[in-house]
Amino acid sequence: MMKQVRSPDLSLGQKSRMMPDSLGYGHPYTLPEIERAHELIARIIVRSGTVYLPLLDRMEREVTQARRQVEGPARAQAVLDGYAKRRRGEAAAS
Repeated sequence: MMKQVRSPDLSLGQKSRMMPDSLGYGHPYTLPEIERAHELIARIIVRSGTVYLPLLDRMEREVTQARRQVEGPARAQAVLDGYAKRRRGEAAAS
């Protein structure tokens, strides 16, 4: 049976929408939840040793992916703003 991947609910606030994980599956985890799990795994490794380092590696990828999802629209807007500013500068120079 193939796992169904849910698309993000864009009606929710940016930080509360579902994030796809680094394997491409959608999970109902928010960025703050992923960051808390990352912190918890770091604490476990500090207390228990390096046996859990692969989990830390995975959570670091998850945090990076989730942040890119949340910050994506702002990054895209910055690109558009940069091109618009450049066009205005070119028009003023003409």
